[in-house]
Amino acid sequence: NPKTHKDGIPVRPIESTIYATTTRISKFLDKILRPIFDAKCNDTTIIDGATLITEL
Repeated sequence: NPKTHKDGIPVRPIESTIYATTTRISKFLDKILRPIFDAKCNDTTIIDGATLITEL
C-alpha cells in the first residue's frame, strides 16, 4: 500500500511467486532444517540470529 503521507507514490510490482523455483527450494530446505531448528529451540533461548547460527 502506498504511504499517502510521503511525497511521491512508490510503484512496486506485485508478483505471485507461489509456484516459483525458490518456493520449491524453500520447502525442500524447510523439511531438512525444521527438525534441527525445532530440537534446538526447545532448549535454547534465542537472543539474535548470530547466536542462533552459532548454537546450531
